[in-house]
Amino acid sequence: MFNQPEIYNQANCMKHQQQNKANEDSLSQSEIKSEHTGMPEHLKSGIENLSGYFLDDVKVHDNAQIPEQLKGHKYAQDKSQKAADGNESLSHESRHAIQQENEKIIPFPILATERLILRQFQETDIEPVYCGLSHPEVIKHYGVHYDSLSATREQIAWFKKIEKEETGIWWAVCNSHDHTFLGAMGFNNRNKEHRKIEMGYWLLPEFWGSGIMKEAAQMACNYAFETMRIHRIEAFVETENKNSKKVLNQLGFEFEGTMKDCEIKDGRFISLEIYAKLNSE
Repeated sequence: MFNQPEIYNQANCMKHQQQNKANEDSLSQSEIKSEHTGMPEHLKSGIENLSGYFLDDVKVHDNAQIPEQLKGHKYAQDKSQKAADGNESLSHESRHAIQQENEKIIPFPILATERLILRQFQETDIEPVYCGLSHPEVIKHYGVHYDSLSATREQIAWFKKIEKEETGIWWAVCNSHDHTFLGAMGFNNRNKEHRKIEMGYWLLPEFWGSGIMKEAAQMACNYAFETMRIHRIEAFVETENKNSKKVLNQLGFEFEGTMKDCEIKDGRFISLEIYAKLNSE
């Protein structure tokens, strides 16, 4: 089990955020989710707002319980396709071209177990992401951190960018029962030619020690091997990050070596350990 640090819970984080909001002129109140850090309301209440997800294609762990609001949902027909079908002024060629373009759309994969759901990041996740990437225990061994909500928008934009460019994919890790945001995990730096990718993750400290990240990472690795056709998953871990190394060992990653003094962090050189897991195929 992980050593539990002093809890820097969401209430404390919210207090810290309120002190910074005075300087957040660039971020309107309508863009900031203010009630809780669970799944965004637009994913809870409206099937139409889940448009773009093929839940028939969800990779689900055995005996998994998908939340009721996600059950039975079908992919909502694209608006442009509706226009093509209903607008007689469009030529047959135009409608055919639109149909072909829509068929290229690949729905974001939702992964689930009995207690976890891994979903796509939304703009309304900015607060919990800021909570994590401004938390001293999280960023102690993590390469990304932010000092304000507005600056955190860069991370949300990055999630979208790597997904669009097909160089990676990151999930918001949530509790499947009440949709509480727990952390983030995913892949980046994908090399299609050599079929390899880099894995990363972080978890809010109040949820450390419960096996959440191991469970989430196992689902994600299975998806990478089975769907993305990845052969090698790599992880680069600071030598002092014992918790992350424990997770990787539990997942069957092998230690391959240490890159000594390969980066500078907070004014000092740090070393990174290399771990990798291969697809047995």
